[in-house]
Amino acid sequence: MDWAYGVTTIPSRRNTTLIDTLKSLASAGFGTPRLFVDDCGPTADKDYRVSLNLQVTAHFQRIGAVGNWWLALWELYIRNPHADRYALFQDDILCVQNLRPYLERYPFPGEEGGFPHSGYLNLYTSNSNASLVPKDNQGIPIRSWYPSNQMGKGALGLVFNQLSLRALLTHPHFHRKIGGPEPRSTESIDGGVIQAIIESQMAEYVHYPSLIQHVGSTPAIVTPSHPYHPNNAAIGPKWQFIQSPCFEDDLDPLLLPHNPPSTQDVPLPKPSSPPTPTPPTSALVPSPNLSSRTTMAQSLPEIPIDPPSRPLLPFSEVDEPPARQIASHRQRGMGSSKGDSGSEALPEIRFGTLIVRAMLLAGKSLDNLTAWLRRAGTRDEFWVRMKWAERWAVECLAEPVHVTQRRQEYDARVGT
Repeated sequence: MDWAYGVTTIPSRRNTTLIDTLKSLASAGFGTPRLFVDDCGPTADKDYRVSLNLQVTAHFQRIGAVGNWWLALWELYIRNPHADRYALFQDDILCVQNLRPYLERYPFPGEEGGFPHSGYLNLYTSNSNASLVPKDNQGIPIRSWYPSNQMGKGALGLVFNQLSLRALLTHPHFHRKIGGPEPRSTESIDGGVIQAIIESQMAEYVHYPSLIQHVGSTPAIVTPSHPYHPNNAAIGPKWQFIQSPCFEDDLDPLLLPHNPPSTQDVPLPKPSSPPTPTPPTSALVPSPNLSSRTTMAQSLPEIPIDPPSRPLLPFSEVDEPPARQIASHRQRGMGSSKGDSGSEALPEIRFGTLIVRAMLLAGKSLDNLTAWLRRAGTRDEFWVRMKWAERWAVECLAEPVHVTQRRQEYDARVGT
């Protein structure tokens, strides 16, 4: 069976948890992972390659845990597009011995002889999933695979096949996540994975006992703003709750009895927003006398357009400033600084591809939109107006047949 696998890491783990993780992975059958090192110096790839004798992909400027993980998964696929299995580990884990041959013992979910529902394997079993383990007639936990609670708890070690990997890489949810506001764009890898998988009508599966254990004091995926970070006084450096309660150090899974997967289907939670296919550029309806603008809109890079996770507010109900978003901008130094005139200095206006495409499709001028945004009296009002423009653009591109209605809504709010 052909595998493609790697480990995401950062320089501060070089002489601590990474070494133990690599030793444990070697005993598990994953002896030559590719290392994906984030936020390192320009010679780090050579240093890691020489000292550890492993292939290395290094990011000399920090892209964050989510970015490093996402690019690592893409690189594993690009370098090995025909592999049977893909596995990505974090740098602070311990594995049971003979893990790789044990994973090859069972058919993958969705494949013949496996679970009927396609999906991926989470090698880490959280406390909430450990409580769901099926039991036999004597009430003894069955030591095998079973569906998780579909909450995506942990991304310490995930395994995909071709079907689930492609579903994840091409699903718009992860693209929305990375392009979204902080902190969601930089945290919660596991949440991004499970949301995309569920919206693809797939499922997550875990194992009892847990096949890997978390050993780090602070996970690399947690930033200082995260409520679980040890700098948070309400939590402190107490991390035992993120360790699996059902990991056994001396377990050899090859000695476990072969328990075939259940033939019952997995009751998947309803996605928060049903996936909506991206409308092809040929479906864009040109406005009268705007053929050149429509051609320009079609020539821009295609982007996934699907509804937000929450229903859009009616346009008449967006005058309330989004407090959380405004607070986020203020924390990043975009708060109520004053200009020379004494009024609040408004942020620099930058339009993304989504708004540009919508404006071209509707035959509207970016200068007109810019002037309307500049007429905002405060930064809070500015962000309300920008949020409205983003929502308008989403609806305009998601339903291009209603572009005339979108044009009327734009004129009523912004002006012609």
